[in-house]
Amino acid sequence: MRPALVLLAVCLLAPSFQASAWNAANDEANRQRTMQRMRDESARADRASAERAARRQADVAASAERSRSSAVTAAGNAGARNGPGFQSNPIANDDAADAPRRNNNPDAINIVVPTDVPPAAALLMMEAAAGGASAQARLGHMLYSGYLVPRDDIQARRWFEAAARSGHAGAQGMFGYFLERGLGGATSEAEGERWLLMAAEKGDPFAQMRYGLLQLVKSASQAGYDARPLLKHLLPAAEQGEWGAQAALASLYTGHMRVPADDVQRVRWLQAAAAQGDAVSMKDLAGYLLEGGGGLRPDPAQSLQWLRRAMALQHAGATRNLAGYYFEGLAGLKPSATEGLALLKRAADLGDGLAQGQYGMVLIQGQWLKPDLVSGVDYVRRSAQADNYFGLDALARLHVDGLGVPRDLQRAVQLLRRSLQVGLEPPDPKTTALLATPELQQAARLLDAARPR
Repeated sequence: MRPALVLLAVCLLAPSFQASAWNAANDEANRQRTMQRMRDESARADRASAERAARRQADVAASAERSRSSAVTAAGNAGARNGPGFQSNPIANDDAADAPRRNNNPDAINIVVPTDVPPAAALLMMEAAAGGASAQARLGHMLYSGYLVPRDDIQARRWFEAAARSGHAGAQGMFGYFLERGLGGATSEAEGERWLLMAAEKGDPFAQMRYGLLQLVKSASQAGYDARPLLKHLLPAAEQGEWGAQAALASLYTGHMRVPADDVQRVRWLQAAAAQGDAVSMKDLAGYLLEGGGGLRPDPAQSLQWLRRAMALQHAGATRNLAGYYFEGLAGLKPSATEGLALLKRAADLGDGLAQGQYGMVLIQGQWLKPDLVSGVDYVRRSAQADNYFGLDALARLHVDGLGVPRDLQRAVQLLRRSLQVGLEPPDPKTTALLATPELQQAARLLDAARPR
């Protein structure tokens, strides 16, 4: 085996930065949070309604004691209007602040209220049809989440739009989200961003989170991008519990996109996002707990718990890191190459680029396993295709040696250069040393000379 082919140092606990891509799983989690929020709000409204009824009963009783002659009239009138049998709609928002929104949208919307929906949902539908912006927004949330009624993104989008055009900030954020995601209708990213920014500027936390994430995703590949202006949206959203903003802040406080590195702030937001079920944050928090940092004392047992929780959510990076715990015997685990390899393969099969490269090299070199050049090269290729620095470097070394792939020094130069672009800071000295060898320097000159001017 040529000297170029070596198993690179395994990086098991490197901090991660992700621009928080939003996928179907995130949307489903958002729907579930919306449903739970509506359940909680409904329960609070029920309690408030019962308390109001109790106070009204007490007022009636007090009036009866003061004046028996007037008590009959007073009690009768109170019972007709506000007696204990009166129940306010536990779904509708009857805040006085909602009145201007209703006035902004005086035109009623004709709808047919289904006969098989719960009374609370029927009342909300009628109030929404009468033009109440808050009711329209809440009806949109009900249809989006499937609370009390079947999910219906088309109708949810209709009601969010109606409320948004009446100036309701929360509905503007949700309508923007529906537009940029293409939920319940056509996709319009630019128009969606416009509505999200409008709502974010009004202080809606979901819109602040979503708008901030969109800008991070769009700008992740831009060298020198300054994300500091986005903190005015992400910080208040995170403070109000939006996990996406919390996870984004945890990533930014690694020192990315000109946001100053701050381990204490990073840990703060990792803890908040992990507590809400974000697997990436669980994985990164486990790294801090293993060795201490960011204001945390070392707690290997807690580190292992967070890593297992993230792995249970099928997070590939957490699975790879747990493999490292077994290889090294960390957090009280008995060292086990067998367990480590099983987890490393699982992480690779889940799509983790680093695990693919590492497992591929294990197969190629026959370390702990019977050598399998064909399968090993396949895993390394998949890692390189995922633009992982380890896989790019490993595939380059295979091309240098002509092992399992054609010997191609110019291709090796391309892969090594890309590995340095996307890899760790500071650059891996082994990679730079390989590029500096005479034969690869010559290959680099030929490659550059052939490049179109």
